[in-house]
Amino acid sequence: MRQPFSINAFLYSVEEGNIRFLLLKRVQRSEFSLPAFWQGVTGGMEEGETLEETAAREIFEETGYKPKLILAVGYEYSFPIKDEWRDSYGSGPTEIIEKVYCAEVEGEPQLSAEHSEYKWVSESEAKELMHFDTNKLALEAVNKRLSS
Repeated sequence: MRQPFSINAFLYSVEEGNIRFLLLKRVQRSEFSLPAFWQGVTGGMEEGETLEETAAREIFEETGYKPKLILAVGYEYSFPIKDEWRDSYGSGPTEIIEKVYCAEVEGEPQLSAEHSEYKWVSESEAKELMHFDTNKLALEAVNKRLSS
């Protein structure tokens, strides 16, 4: 069974003093009723992992990056477990808690099969592209953390 915890990691680079965020376009997953959409790096915690280890693993699996430092942003949110996902989580949990991280990276990503394309964008461009409000609020929290 999957654990009801996941991470959302926003990767960024600084170009001429401007922060650019990496967005990944998730491929459509009809079996989970998910359309294709733009997001940061996301993924579920595996048995025996900490959330920090989950963040490092997911960043590497989805982009090929191995950041030196992955920062916990101090922001998390939750969303309900859909009926289509129930077999993966069992009957107990009713929601997934997602903790937000960020990491500075250099170079271009090596995408996994989970994503079809990527873009480096500003915060405002990212918020226009992202589908889920929870992701937009998470990115705001990341930008605040980086600006402090």
